[in-house]
Amino acid sequence: MEGVFVGMFAVIGLFFVCPLALLTYLRFHKKMKTELQKLEYQKDILAMELQKEQLVLERMALENKMLDRKIDQIEKS
Repeated sequence: MEGVFVGMFAVIGLFFVCPLALLTYLRFHKKMKTELQKLEYQKDILAMELQKEQLVLERMALENKMLDRKIDQIEKS
């Protein structure tokens, strides 16, 4: 009788538990891969936004220099 239960557990494990564990692992792996890709895209977006802000600051600095020159010219005349 005990041999029958061992055989049943072996068949259940072989045909249900092992594939279920494998499919769960594959699903988890795919989920983590897409999450990593999403984070990489977010990093790229943030890097572009930072570059955009740096360009805005650089443009403002150049405008500031231009206005300073105009003010100096007005004061000299």
